[in-house]
Amino acid sequence: MRKLVPIWLCLLMMLTACSSPSTTDSIAEPGKTSSPATAANVTLKLMLNSADDVPAFNKIIEEFQKTNPTVKFEVNAVPGTDTFITALKAKYSSGDAPDLYSFQVGARTGEFANAGLLLDITDTPLLANIKKDDLKLVTYKGKVYAAPLNAQATGIYLNQEIFDKYSLKAPENFNELLDVNKALREKGIKFPMIVAGKDVNHVSQFDFQYLATVVVPSDPDYYKKMLKGDLHFNSPLIRTMFERYGMLKEYVSPDALGVDADEAVKRLIKGEGAMLMNLNGLLSTIRRYGPDTKLTMVPSVLQDKTEDRILNVGVTTGLHISSSSKYPEEAKKFIQFALTPAMGNIYSKEAKQFSTVVGVTEAYDDALKSMLPWLNGNKKSPHADLVWIPGIKDVMKEVTQKWFLGEPIDSVLNQWEEQHQRLMKANPTFVENFGKE
Repeated sequence: MRKLVPIWLCLLMMLTACSSPSTTDSIAEPGKTSSPATAANVTLKLMLNSADDVPAFNKIIEEFQKTNPTVKFEVNAVPGTDTFITALKAKYSSGDAPDLYSFQVGARTGEFANAGLLLDITDTPLLANIKKDDLKLVTYKGKVYAAPLNAQATGIYLNQEIFDKYSLKAPENFNELLDVNKALREKGIKFPMIVAGKDVNHVSQFDFQYLATVVVPSDPDYYKKMLKGDLHFNSPLIRTMFERYGMLKEYVSPDALGVDADEAVKRLIKGEGAMLMNLNGLLSTIRRYGPDTKLTMVPSVLQDKTEDRILNVGVTTGLHISSSSKYPEEAKKFIQFALTPAMGNIYSKEAKQFSTVVGVTEAYDDALKSMLPWLNGNKKSPHADLVWIPGIKDVMKEVTQKWFLGEPIDSVLNQWEEQHQRLMKANPTFVENFGKE
């Protein structure tokens, strides 16, 4: 039996049922082949969290409809995490939930599964091409509630033209990263590290990568300890992260406080700086400004020893099926089709993402070729933040930006911890169920 819809959905129904944020719509046309797989026409509503995914899904839908012409689609994209979650909750509240939606996994998947809003897809054929390790962040109380769609890897973009010019090797540990910055400064590039201080997602990249490649490997249960009160966001463990960031900040331009994401990318392309920390998903933006620039993306190097270096990569987005869908079988059939190697290749190429489908191994850009051995290897670490209680990741971004702007470490760490305590009190169910299978 479905659980009762929580109070937040009822409140959102009163506040937002009459409207929803602006979206980018695309209706896929039926294929020409006629081999109906269903007895009657159905329309699946597919809600995407990224406009970049729309062309990819339209092509996948076109292929799907060649053998399933009676299944039509309404594809609706709502970019932005906060905007998407607000729109999605409003749709559930008003009884207009999508049949399928793509969104970040982890805590959000657990939140909606706990509310009884998602279809259990455990042990279904649609997961046949997904690695078992990739199911951790879509599993809640031992059941799978989303199909992994893409994986994001973090690392450092190098302007390879600059590294080649000065015969410099890519760094492999934190000391080497500092040494490379020093060497580039001596060559005339005064501020080799590029940071978009105006953008909370960019300015907090150091945090994301440090937590995943330094904290998680040394203590995989660090967040469980935080929920139990044995560890805190103002503990020395997190303070060390900011202190290290401060060492790297020496090589960041002082005007970074006013630099947005686009300007940061432009500086990398122009060679005004040589390195930029971010996700592989940023590459599509970089290529808009520098389609022919020679780039290399390498895994994070924030650890002390080279032998301890790992790739931070993990499932970030999953395809969810609403438990209220009138067409659950058609929805499952579509996901199974979308997660075949052939469609995975289409998704990777069109959406410019790392597909989670086993059998999709080609990099969609030469800059990512250096990442393939790491992606196919065993030295990997998941994203540290996706298991966090909803809302605390945004706090991390905000306090990091405050610190970057000059607020003392102790002040921002205490704010982070205070907000975490507040969120735990507001969501005791999450705390109680964390880590339970």
